[in-house]
Amino acid sequence: MAEEKKIDSIYQLDVDAIKALQTKLGVKADGMIGKKTIAALQEMLNEKVDAKLTADGIIGPKTIKALQKYLGVKEDGIFGPDTLNALQLDTMKNEATGEREVTTGAGLDAVFEEYMKKNGIK
Repeated sequence: MAEEKKIDSIYQLDVDAIKALQTKLGVKADGMIGKKTIAALQEMLNEKVDAKLTADGIIGPKTIKALQKYLGVKEDGIFGPDTLNALQLDTMKNEATGEREVTTGAGLDAVFEEYMKKNGIK
């Protein structure tokens, strides 16, 4: 029997990133991810990357792959560190200017990590 890949969780986001994501999605920014946040994320992914997801509020491999496509990271259906970092960086973007708003140490670490990765430092 094939071993099933473990799906880590979008719940690894820090509260500030969750609130930023919720604001971006147009749902109540309470810092807690529930079915409404996931359904709004699925609807956004359908719009942005034509994911053809059912907006059922349940995050599974198809939703994660669509999210990874949207973020431009490896599309493996596993919510791991690369997806987490890319999503945290995406939630910091100002949609109007493309600039990032960094409000936490974790956010600053993610910006440095992205810079080092892009420039072959790490």
